[in-house]
Amino acid sequence: MIRRLVLMLLLLASSTVLVCPQETTNAAPLFEIYASTRSVTCLAAEPFLVGTTGGLRAPDGVQLSGLAIRGIAGDWLATDRGLYHRGRRFSNEPASAVAFLPSGLVSGHPRGRVKFWHLVEVVCPTSAPIHSLAWDGERLWAASLEGLWEVTPLGVREITLSKDPLSTTLTALAARDGVVLAGTPCGVYRHRKGEWALLPGAVEISAVGLDSQGQPVVGTAGTGVFVEKDHRLVPLSGSPAEVTAVLSTPEALIVGTPHQGAWLGREGRWIPAYSWKDEVPGNHITALSCAEGALGVGTFEDGLGVLTSSGWEHDLPAAWVNHVACRGDRILVRTSDGSVRSGRPRGSSWQLLGRNAGWPKDWTSALGDGWVGSYSAFYVEEHNRWRVFRPKPELQGVVVTDVARWAHHLWVGSQSGLFQLDPRDGSCRRHLGALSDSWITGVESFDGRLWAGTFSGGLCVGTGQGWTHFRAGTSPLPSDRIHCMLATDRALWVGTPAGLAWTDGERWEHLTAEDGLPSDTVWSLAARGDELWVGTDSGLCRASQRRLTGEGTR
Repeated sequence: MIRRLVLMLLLLASSTVLVCPQETTNAAPLFEIYASTRSVTCLAAEPFLVGTTGGLRAPDGVQLSGLAIRGIAGDWLATDRGLYHRGRRFSNEPASAVAFLPSGLVSGHPRGRVKFWHLVEVVCPTSAPIHSLAWDGERLWAASLEGLWEVTPLGVREITLSKDPLSTTLTALAARDGVVLAGTPCGVYRHRKGEWALLPGAVEISAVGLDSQGQPVVGTAGTGVFVEKDHRLVPLSGSPAEVTAVLSTPEALIVGTPHQGAWLGREGRWIPAYSWKDEVPGNHITALSCAEGALGVGTFEDGLGVLTSSGWEHDLPAAWVNHVACRGDRILVRTSDGSVRSGRPRGSSWQLLGRNAGWPKDWTSALGDGWVGSYSAFYVEEHNRWRVFRPKPELQGVVVTDVARWAHHLWVGSQSGLFQLDPRDGSCRRHLGALSDSWITGVESFDGRLWAGTFSGGLCVGTGQGWTHFRAGTSPLPSDRIHCMLATDRALWVGTPAGLAWTDGERWEHLTAEDGLPSDTVWSLAARGDELWVGTDSGLCRASQRRLTGEGTR
């Protein structure tokens, strides 16, 4: 009795009004963000809102483009970059869940942390993020992939759903009017009238919800949507197979998916809630290349997108694209299986390249502007034909990662060092001892010097007389891991897991998500005129090189 009284006093004690900090700036954003809203993370009604990995879809358009939304509670959003309230950032700390109780705001965070914003922070015994918070009218429940807890400002109580070890892996959570649903790989557990019971009929649960009558709506990872009938879960015909979120409204059942946006189900028919095909194909941008009339965009799992003056075209929809090279009116695409395809924007078909193009192998390791890398060889396009280089024994057993021209030689990056090849006589020698790492991720010629990016050793810079090194901590370089590099007439651009760096040969600058990038993790770069295109794991963005380097107004 005393404990309950203390708890009630705590919940009612605070009348503090949370005030959001005002994020105001007179300057236009440095980066224009292109993000996909096809991957749905959460749903809300009144108004109808769709949280996605690329922003919030609202009735008036996409808000917070490029920002992954993890939870919605009224006007509050949990995102990878903090809590937002009515479009303004309230907290910088990444949040994975949010709920608004009668007593105020509660948020879930990494390492099991639950924060009662009017009162105190409580820690659940888990190292995983709290991905869901649910209020049943009396109690707050918190879920992570390592368990389920009843949470109060006084502490937590772990819930045991069953003896099945899979029941401790919570994948989804919902609550309403005294009813709680907990989704796990082994099924859905329902709590009402003080007891937990398994609802048979569905497994591999990925989303749960409750309609206005307290009846369950369940989404799965591969078998669609289920509803309860005669105390058992039964599938809804025609529903999307892979489900990430469910929401039941009087007008329709709304279902979120990982790759096909949100769908409305009404009277046995399913229709898209919105179109995502006028967007970049996915948010994890793995490859970029520019031509005069097209931008080729490769993604992780969501295929290839081509942006032209007519808009977006989606191609190779289920592929993991590692490399893209735009060559005139052609596009070369390398996918994760090592194959290369050639096609044209808005073309009807793609041609596989390999031995039919004169290459010794069909399998490739990389490609770029006018070159293709392979195992023990690389190929350079000259006069619309491919010239094959297979220097032995130097490149035997070597996986080629990049090729650049500098000082009348071809410089070949690989997972086994840097090679210098004279195309006139085919002589080749290896540079290794002077480099900070043998795994070369990129090679560029800039400012009269050769720049080699590495997997874990920063940047190596060659002058022809020797090598110097840029390492994180002892130079302006933000990370020793170099994902990509691009040389333009204005700067050398360097993509890393810690943001985008650039140098004009003397000055260095470092840009991050705080400067407007969708993410600090930069995977790909391309340029066309003054345009700089940056691919991150949270979307694509475009900027003016002049403005970024200080030649325009920032």
